[in-house]
Amino acid sequence: MKAVVVRGSNGFEDASIEEVEIPQLSSNEVLIRMVYAPINPSDIVYAKGQYGIKGRIPFIPGLEGTGTVIEGNGYGKLLVGRRVACTAIPEKGGSFANYMVTEASRCVPLMKNLSWEDGATLLINPLTAWGLVERAIDLGADHIIVTQSSGALGHMLVRLCRERSIPVTGITRSVKGLLSWPENERQDIVSIGEPEAFNLIKERNIKFRKNVIVDGNGGFSTGNLLKYCPGNTSVIIYGAMDREPMSVFPSDYIFKGVSVEGFWLKNYINANSGISIAWKAFQIQKHIKTSLKTQVIGIRSIDDFFLAVSEYKKDLSAGKYLLNLEI
Repeated sequence: MKAVVVRGSNGFEDASIEEVEIPQLSSNEVLIRMVYAPINPSDIVYAKGQYGIKGRIPFIPGLEGTGTVIEGNGYGKLLVGRRVACTAIPEKGGSFANYMVTEASRCVPLMKNLSWEDGATLLINPLTAWGLVERAIDLGADHIIVTQSSGALGHMLVRLCRERSIPVTGITRSVKGLLSWPENERQDIVSIGEPEAFNLIKERNIKFRKNVIVDGNGGFSTGNLLKYCPGNTSVIIYGAMDREPMSVFPSDYIFKGVSVEGFWLKNYINANSGISIAWKAFQIQKHIKTSLKTQVIGIRSIDDFFLAVSEYKKDLSAGKYLLNLEI
């Protein structure tokens, strides 16, 4: 089979397109003939060995995708012939290949009305958005502040809050990020590139008893944002786009009731039963064309992988590129 193979610590700069053998199945695993796989920011970080899970060089990257199950072991046999969304087992190889082997439990059968494009991006971002909003509600949020709201996950978070009638403020780094929203959806979206942006954020925050910041920055900007929040504010960090330490004064924890925690999809899945995750994935499919929709701006063949990565990196907020992996 044809696959992207990473052979060094510089991520995709140390990758090539190669012919490799199809991995063997173990107990309760399935073999999937892949159709599409998206390129996500987590894939870029994972390829460089900077993610929470690491591939053992050389390895095939790609954390999710969609395809048809053509072979299964154990209860994986129940999925043979089904179209599925799937996530990878790092030690078995990722989704940037014609075929992928993964655990049957990492596969979600697609509803008939979903396209291959819908299935390719069904799991990582939508399930993360679902879990983050769920956690914010658990923390008692009556107002959710979403940073990185111009990105694919940010759009999902804001729309999911609106769908659940939770007051939300989306924050973008620039006016360009604000323009990533359709004009009729820009209410409650604030660009920190605009004058008086933080004063506007402060005015909104003081109206609520419990603010929860769902944060994809995780650096200096997070501590800066907290200055404009009243007491009893919680921060859920799911990303580290700032790539720098976060500064919060100890007095904020002591006197203002600030709390900070991290969110990683792997831990969220592990904390829920397989039945619970399967049910949530079923619910997500109902929203995948609305609040949890992913904007796909390009489809490239696996042979054009490096072109797709280059185009995607030019503007991570513009939308997703899918790799076409069909033989």
